[in-house]
Amino acid sequence: MLALFFGEALAIYGELLAAKGRPFAGLLIGLPGWPLLIWGYWAGCRAGGVWRVTAASIGSILIAEPLLVVLMFREAPERNALIGCLLGAAGIVVASMK
Repeated sequence: MLALFFGEALAIYGELLAAKGRPFAGLLIGLPGWPLLIWGYWAGCRAGGVWRVTAASIGSILIAEPLLVVLMFREAPERNALIGCLLGAAGIVVASMK
């Protein structure tokens, strides 16, 4: 699952670099994330099932993306966006339970 987290983080970082006007740098950073994501899904499905892997993937997005947005754009989330992230995180916790 660690590969999944780092793959998501690299992909998100690449997307955010492109959003800041650096598409080539974003592509170079984001590309190494793809094999990590594929391997993470493959290994996770063999170990625990596709829904747990999906929950872990979305959970890593919920952690990595807001953190990277705050660090790169220096913007705090608005109230409704924060509520949406928290509800999404709660949903991932529930989906991960067996």
